Amino acid sequence: MPETCGNGLDEDCNGTADDGCGCPFDLCSSPGSPQTPGCDPCVDSVCAVDPFCCSFQWDGICVGEVESVCLRADCISPSCDHLLCDAGTPLVVGCHTCVDDICAADPFCCSVSWDGICVGEVGSVCGLTCP
Repeated sequence: MPETCGNGLDEDCNGTADDGCGCPFDLCSSPGSPQTPGCDPCVDSVCAVDPFCCSFQWDGICVGEVESVCLRADCISPSCDHLLCDAGTPLVVGCHTCVDDICAADPFCCSVSWDGICVGEVGSVCGLTCP
């Protein structure tokens, strides 16, 4: 039987409720509820390292593990003006170590504009991926 999304049941009897249904919320947010195992390969990786994230609450630590465990940059924005994976205004050295590395290699990114080339350098310089 196929999964009925959102009901918390395991209709296909594979040991994971609501798998294949997509995540109930964005990996970069922390609404106070657990993330659904099987909704994204990164969620599975984070929850394998930190079961709290899928059993109790997807919190700020889990969001940080999207970067450290999955090597994804889509949630990085601690004190930066915008996400590293989004083009926009120049980012400031010191808002994230990846920004520091990119701006050392390509000063344009922190002086003129964080453009598509800078976003591409998230992977080539920092070894992280953008969705």
